[in-house]
Amino acid sequence: MADNRALDVEKQPISTETSSAVPSTREGMGPPPSYNSIYGKLKAEREKTKDHSTFFTNSCTIIGQSVGCTVFLAVALLLPIVMIIIGAMNLSKCQIQRFIPIWLIVAGSTSALLQLLNLCQNRARVRQQNDHETLDGPGSGKTGSGGPNGILGCFNFAWFIAGNVWVFSIHDSVQHTNSGLATFCDPLTYNLAFWSIITAYIVIGMMCFCGCCVCAALGRESTKE
Repeated sequence: MADNRALDVEKQPISTETSSAVPSTREGMGPPPSYNSIYGKLKAEREKTKDHSTFFTNSCTIIGQSVGCTVFLAVALLLPIVMIIIGAMNLSKCQIQRFIPIWLIVAGSTSALLQLLNLCQNRARVRQQNDHETLDGPGSGKTGSGGPNGILGCFNFAWFIAGNVWVFSIHDSVQHTNSGLATFCDPLTYNLAFWSIITAYIVIGMMCFCGCCVCAALGRESTKE
């Protein structure tokens, strides 16, 4: 009986085909990031650009021309419009600091104009991409409308600092009930100015945090390679 079993084993052919159960070298690894995504574009820009200032400029351009940023700018246009309307309606209803309604009108107007310019730039960049005009070299993400944007940005920054002084300097002494007193300010006007400034600080903090996270992730990817 043992001899018959040995003969049966010898008669069985030995398969020379490789087993399909062997995992592929890429099995278990996630797919590479799509270069159509924001992260993929930033990673490609990091691999192509070694200069940090150029990488920062082009990264801002990549993020600015994304669909998410365009939608955010379109939605963010509502706040400047509300600031202009509320400031104009209550122009003489803030005796304690008459510049607060004026600050709302001017800040809303310049912010709306700046966001409209950014939306137009994003549409122009998307049109250039459709015509196969992509970023090919350092500084190629710059556009000719950087001058007006820079002037408006500097003015907005200075006006924002002035608003901080006017709003926070009267925070402990302002009252919203007796309009006959010199310390009165319309509650809607003051609260809109106050929370607009607070929201700006929150957005700036979130942008800095997200930027640091992206830079850290890109730096880790580059060290792995």
